[in-house]
Amino acid sequence: MEAFFDTRASDLLATALLVLGVLAGRSVAVRYVRSQEWDNVQISRRWIITIRNVALLILVFGLVVIWAEQLRTAAISLVALGAAIVIATKELIMCVSGSIVRASGRSFSIGDRIEIRGMRGDVVDHSLLVTTILEVGPGEARTGRTIVFPNSLLVTDSVVNETAGRDFVLHAFTVPVDRAEWREAADQLLSAAEDTVESFVEQAAASFEERARRYSLALPSVRPQVVVDVSTPTTVELTVRVPAPVNGKGRIEQEVVLRWLRESSDTDLDESDSTGMLPRVKRQET
Repeated sequence: MEAFFDTRASDLLATALLVLGVLAGRSVAVRYVRSQEWDNVQISRRWIITIRNVALLILVFGLVVIWAEQLRTAAISLVALGAAIVIATKELIMCVSGSIVRASGRSFSIGDRIEIRGMRGDVVDHSLLVTTILEVGPGEARTGRTIVFPNSLLVTDSVVNETAGRDFVLHAFTVPVDRAEWREAADQLLSAAEDTVESFVEQAAASFEERARRYSLALPSVRPQVVVDVSTPTTVELTVRVPAPVNGKGRIEQEVVLRWLRESSDTDLDESDSTGMLPRVKRQET
């Protein structure tokens, strides 16, 4: 204990001597400069300012040397305290960071339909820490559930904004069919898709053309397309791509599928009339 106080007393004494010495030296140097005759008063002023700055640097450096041990101990304590605070508030810091990312990148705003980590819905509220969405399920129908997720997800996950600045999107969905009937099913699906989007396909084309011109992108085709993929030896997956309103993708998908089912059912009925047999109902395992 006595050694502790002796060390502190010597440091205080050294500090006092340092301060007195610096002040005395600065005062002597300033008086000497002022006593000289200068051709330009600005030169004298610059010397005085230089002397004061050098004196300040000497004082700071001397204090750091005198109190180095105490400063090191204080720095270690501050680092430990800072690390503890960061660990304890990591999630809060990430939430605030996510809010900053959303605001700076304009990822979404109230009313946008977003999807993040399997959660999809319409944004109804967002704060510094959390975002609230109304869940949207299959068929673009709201489930009635409210999802609140922390903004930290905005830092670690990608956000899909389905509505920001858009009227139409290209929506794709897959229909599995029997390999022996894929050609007929593909033609029927394409016909059903063309009939479904006929009323707004020109409007969708104009929307995509304006977007391509704004962002200097290649203009995609908005006409319905069917892509064939062989998934198993007995099953073919037909991927249908159609333009659709941003808030009506599920409705358009359902309408295309129902049109196709009705057309294929009519075809089966025509075949059953010639054979006298009822049409078969095919179930695909997905």
